[in-house]
Amino acid sequence: MRLDSEINKHIIHKLEQERDMYKRNWDKTLKERDTLNSKLNQSYEDNYKLEGRLHDMTKQRDTLIDDLAVLKANISRLEREDSDLKHENKALRLQSNTYFDEWQESEKQRNEFISHINLYTTLTNHIRLKAEINPGVSRYIDLVNYIDRLERVDDE
Repeated sequence: MRLDSEINKHIIHKLEQERDMYKRNWDKTLKERDTLNSKLNQSYEDNYKLEGRLHDMTKQRDTLIDDLAVLKANISRLEREDSDLKHENKALRLQSNTYFDEWQESEKQRNEFISHINLYTTLTNHIRLKAEINPGVSRYIDLVNYIDRLERVDDE
């Protein structure tokens, strides 16, 4: 019986050692579980934050896509306006060239007219001078009278 008691003590001792080992492992496992649980919670929080950022970025992307559509429409409108303005500019250039050509022609005619007026003035002054110098020559007096009648008609 003593032997049985020794064996039982030995078995009990072995079982107690095994139990202690399981307790230590259990405590270690609980600590690991707590650590992993903490890391998992942190991962959930990080994931939640990332999902929020993803949502914000998606909204921003959608806004940018909408803005892009508006900008494309604006570009198309501005290109049409630019084309219209180029055609209008071309028409205005042609018109201004025509006006410039007409102005040059009128300047040429005006200069010719001034030249004729100067010649007329020179001629009439010369005839009047001849009439003053030669009062007995009737043709000069007749010419001065004719010039006076022409100038009176122009004044009226």
